[in-house]
Amino acid sequence: MRLIKWLFGLAITLAVLLALMPLAGKYYALHWFEAHNYDAKIKSFNMNPLTGKLTVAGLDVRVNDEQGLRIDMLEATFKIPELFKKEAIVRKLRTQGVQLSLGKLDPELDRFVNPIERFVNRHMPAWRFAVVNSLNENAKICRTGATTEGKVVSQCVSIGSFSVTDTSLQNTRKGWQLSTRSTASFQRIYFKDHFEDTALIYIGQLEVRDVIADNHERRIGQLALKSFYLVERSEQETQRLDIPYQTQIENMLINNIAATRAKKQLRINVELIDMTALRQTVHRNHEAGFVMVQRLRDIFPMLNSVWHSEASVPEQVPPEVVVSVLKTRVLDGSLAWLDDSVSPPAKESMTALSFELGPVMSDEPDLRAPVTLDATLGETGRIAVNGHIAPFAERANFDLAGSIKGLNMHKVAGYAESLFAEKIQQGILDTRFTMSAQSAHMQGDAAIRFTNLQTHGGTNRAGLLSLHNAFHQLKGHNNAVDFDAYFDIDMTHSESLVEALGRDIKRALSNKANGYVDKPRKTSSKAKTGMSFEPLKYNPKTHELRGAQAIRFKDILVLAKQSPQKTLTLCPITTGGEWAALYRQGKKLKSGEQIPSVEYDHLMNMSILRAKVLRDVLTEAGIARERYSLCEPRVDPSHSGPSFVSAQLR
Repeated sequence: MRLIKWLFGLAITLAVLLALMPLAGKYYALHWFEAHNYDAKIKSFNMNPLTGKLTVAGLDVRVNDEQGLRIDMLEATFKIPELFKKEAIVRKLRTQGVQLSLGKLDPELDRFVNPIERFVNRHMPAWRFAVVNSLNENAKICRTGATTEGKVVSQCVSIGSFSVTDTSLQNTRKGWQLSTRSTASFQRIYFKDHFEDTALIYIGQLEVRDVIADNHERRIGQLALKSFYLVERSEQETQRLDIPYQTQIENMLINNIAATRAKKQLRINVELIDMTALRQTVHRNHEAGFVMVQRLRDIFPMLNSVWHSEASVPEQVPPEVVVSVLKTRVLDGSLAWLDDSVSPPAKESMTALSFELGPVMSDEPDLRAPVTLDATLGETGRIAVNGHIAPFAERANFDLAGSIKGLNMHKVAGYAESLFAEKIQQGILDTRFTMSAQSAHMQGDAAIRFTNLQTHGGTNRAGLLSLHNAFHQLKGHNNAVDFDAYFDIDMTHSESLVEALGRDIKRALSNKANGYVDKPRKTSSKAKTGMSFEPLKYNPKTHELRGAQAIRFKDILVLAKQSPQKTLTLCPITTGGEWAALYRQGKKLKSGEQIPSVEYDHLMNMSILRAKVLRDVLTEAGIARERYSLCEPRVDPSHSGPSFVSAQLR
């Protein structure tokens, strides 16, 4: 009987404890929040220790009126025994109505985040947190800001639903690290600009694969976007262009993204950006500013540092951003151009556009990358361009060849007055051209045909005929004129590039009408066509380039094949930095210290072997012996970085 009473008593006690556990859990949670200066409310809290299911409804945690977290409903299932192994693994997670409020445009979140971060670092530094499967609906991330009238509005990124699987967070030697080897899927991401009452961003579907993130580095295996829309225009702007959004992309893939942060630098490396069915409009307003850029800067003030190197606050100097993209590709694209800064407004479009560029590196601004562009111009025209360009160069740096067929000059007549000092009423332009520019100097030539050209406002000056007079003097039965023009322009002069091009074209047409033969300039070209690449770095003890360095070397070989008139020069150098890694556990060579002869011979042999491997790779790539040269292998003890091979194509 005593045993029966004891069992009944135990059962009743357990029942009471189970009944009181939700109340105790709710009380402890509220007490903890209040102790750390949070204003917290919980509508209901239920915990079943037998099934490991936690249910929370109506959670609202706030720091102030603008910053806080609200969750309408949260359900989490986990196994309690795993907690004793210092593992908090959520087997199933479901949330509804999650809203994270960040506060002002440039929020300070320390007050909101620090108490939780301190608690975890103090009491749970060796724990592993993981989510096996989760489904989340109706999530929002919001911020607040003031309109020009002083009214405070809330702007939110809304996510219809998102699912995350096999994601973990744990403390490593690099600090806390978030990682997942699966795919996180986001549906219906939407951002509305309440200042303008128009949409800014909409993404139908976003998939993120293979993520590793810590305090110093972020890596993403792939971003896949479907139905991407950026910056909806006003109704008036939409009537003047063919689509309501300024950027539409049906599909976009971004592969192998790596962002590494140092003290004063943020380096972003991307392997591939691939876009299909791009629909892009470019609109310049009456002040010659790009509408999209201005709207993005108004809504995201932190982007000002991208277009202005000076920081708005001297103490808050943004880190230098270094970007490297191995390849950018666009298929089945289109571009619509509208320029209200000229009169009449210039308007033209390209369709069936294909484009390819890369590799490009912002820390190698003079590195020329191969580029190709092919598109339908207007209704029946065509544009094709190929060659090499340095998009990050301070001054124009390119080597291009191409053709334009069937350009309706009336559509871009707004540029004619600054180009030719005449107004164009009608005309068709066809041209084939080659141009090269570097060090503020440009040279080139073009075969040009004007058809049905009509202009007004031009006059004959100092023997130079107007376009109108020269064309009507030369036109044949087909109402067309063919002529050649040659360019040799010093871009350091006050005269703009447009004015210089227009002057040379007009002079060439006038010279032909006057019976002169316009020949190429006799001055030697100052435009250099060579390329110097960022050194390719070796891993210690290796004789061949690996990983991203091997990919870069393959891209250089492609450039060499595309430039048969140039010679590829490679110089392998073994450095004091590799010697320190091999023999001194990373300690650098001291001032006046010499590398022992045995170790120096080993380094020299590594340079020789690397030169041999490079020669074999060049042979396998089909590059003839006379097309490349290898420097004498050498050792540079003063260089503290990794061993490398320098590369030049000249």
